[in-house]
Amino acid sequence: MLLNNYDKRNLPRYKKTADMITKTGALLDIGARTSVIASYLSNNIFYHAIDIDEDVIKNLRSIGVNCMLANAEKIPQKDKYYSTVLMGEVLEHIPNMGLVLEEIYRVLKDDGELILSVPNGELKTRLYFLLKRFYKIPFIKKCEKRKPEVGKHIHMFTLRHLEVLLKTYNFVIDKYTNKTNDEYILLRCHKNVL
Repeated sequence: MLLNNYDKRNLPRYKKTADMITKTGALLDIGARTSVIASYLSNNIFYHAIDIDEDVIKNLRSIGVNCMLANAEKIPQKDKYYSTVLMGEVLEHIPNMGLVLEEIYRVLKDDGELILSVPNGELKTRLYFLLKRFYKIPFIKKCEKRKPEVGKHIHMFTLRHLEVLLKTYNFVIDKYTNKTNDEYILLRCHKNVL
């Protein structure tokens, strides 16, 4: 598997993410990109990926990844199928987060888990977005070269924002990693079965 610079830089975080997974069985990776996470999973996890980018799907299929072109707002799978749903650095790009979280709830088994990571929206990130929007200064240009994906984000999250959002869609956080200076918030949650 050929790794791009983004994946190389984030290998330790992919390992941390894989370590959060406690369930075996079917796993859905939403917004899989290069599916690097699959190399960290145990053999008793059936990996399946969806992405909205046709080129991503074409590349994944060329290396034998079980994947399909699909939007997370309408996941092509029966109810309560997956033991784990993984969504790494995707939620901040989605206009209709509620619809996606409802779909995840639908396809996740009652005892399943959602593993989610998003960029940390604490003060440092907020300042970055504020400065980028209102000022054209060299610091911002340097940051944009280092992190081009930041400009595509339409939402920012703190741990508290995630707690409220997930509770609204009947998920409860079990475990998380979040320090003010961490670049990402990584968490595991389960369904609050009604």
